[in-house]
Amino acid sequence: FQDITERKKTDAALRESEGRYRVITESMADTMLEANPSGRITYINHVMPSLTREQVLASTVFDFVPPNQVPIVKNALEGVFERGEVTSYETFGPGPNGESRIYEVRVSPIYAGDKVISAVFLARDITERKEMQEKLRKYSENLEELVAQRNVELNKTKKYLEQLISRLPLALVAWDKEFKIKTWNPEATQMFGFSEQESLERSPENLFSPAQGPSPVNRIWNQLLKD
Repeated sequence: FQDITERKKTDAALRESEGRYRVITESMADTMLEANPSGRITYINHVMPSLTREQVLASTVFDFVPPNQVPIVKNALEGVFERGEVTSYETFGPGPNGESRIYEVRVSPIYAGDKVISAVFLARDITERKEMQEKLRKYSENLEELVAQRNVELNKTKKYLEQLISRLPLALVAWDKEFKIKTWNPEATQMFGFSEQESLERSPENLFSPAQGPSPVNRIWNQLLKD
């Protein structure tokens, strides 16, 4: 006779742990699979409608990526089993309806003691996110082009207005709120007898002093600033 009570308890605990593990993984939205060093798939939580679980378990991770990305997957597997590395990459793969989708894949090691016994591939469908990023990129490029075109138009308008102001038969003078001159056209120089540079220290009141009576300039100026 041999007492196997503890062994049976251990087996029951392992079955319970495995059942909990499967419930968690199969309820995930992401696709998760395990693979051995050769890339053979040993477990997958979601199977695409066009395939059976048996077909997937008879395949390798290389069967579900484009040929040009096989080296990337091989490097990820080598990194897991030889150095215990965690690797991430993006790849194309089949979607639920057979169309090509973009996946963000993270490859991590599973240990038994100090030894890596399998690699876990966690794949997340990021197709919509990549499409939105591409739309934002194109929108940004289009916006930059529109801004550039607008700047060209504004510069043309600015030059046109500058030419118009310079040819006005009237004196045109503009100040900012600190009485600093912003615009002074040639007719102003002709009318007042001094240049824009010479007028920098003069206030509006100094320029426009009526021949008789007090100057209304300060009152008008203050009213403008107020309203």
